[in-house]
Amino acid sequence: MSGNNIAGKIRTARKLPARLGLFVSIGTIAAAMLLGLAPPLYAQSSPLTVQPSTGRVGVGNTNPAYPLDVTGTVNATGFRGDGSQLTNLPVTGGNTAIDKVTANTSVTNTAPETTLYSFSTAGGTFSTNNVLRLTIQITDLDIEDGQSCILRFKYGATTLGSITVSNGTEDLISNAKALITFVIAADGATNAQLGTAQLYVNNSSLGIGSGLIQGTAAVDSTVAQAVSVTADWSAASTLNSITLGQAVLEKLS
Repeated sequence: MSGNNIAGKIRTARKLPARLGLFVSIGTIAAAMLLGLAPPLYAQSSPLTVQPSTGRVGVGNTNPAYPLDVTGTVNATGFRGDGSQLTNLPVTGGNTAIDKVTANTSVTNTAPETTLYSFSTAGGTFSTNNVLRLTIQITDLDIEDGQSCILRFKYGATTLGSITVSNGTEDLISNAKALITFVIAADGATNAQLGTAQLYVNNSSLGIGSGLIQGTAAVDSTVAQAVSVTADWSAASTLNSITLGQAVLEKLS
């Protein structure tokens, strides 16, 4: 270097080949276009979360608790499997058992009205057009000669009807079998019900005043109300006994 001059070779600028210059120009334009279009094309944060350590995937869920954890509505054209592990599915129709009794319940040696079956249904169970059906299997019915038993069918504190079973013979009738069906339907409003009860007995010697009864009620079904059947013997006797072997209460709709 001498004075203000720099000694050495000075390389002159070289021109880029035309093709390379075209490639650089096109690449620059494409990059600019992508940067300009990025906001509408690419989400700033992904709704998909993958946890490699657990193998779980979350959709709309940043902390998946299951292999596939979706927060939102799933739309699919089909599913594989038998569906036996599906839970919390809404009931839109068909029969749903809401109570089942398998332990024997007996009413014997008593004169006052006694509960044979009772279950408290939740408020809103009926709505305006739902139906409940109670089926009771009587596995042992013993009635002393000259005695009778009144079966009363109730919703809340209201008796929708009653059926009387009597022994008009001069002999004890024992070990009879019976089937009771009690249906309560909402009659177009939350405070209107129509009830029907039917009794079938396998012993023709037993007298039944009316094997099928029907009645109405005006009970508020928006609050919890009991569906019940009571037994009322004409007299207390160790020979008078009615035994519920099984009962199922179903919601039909």
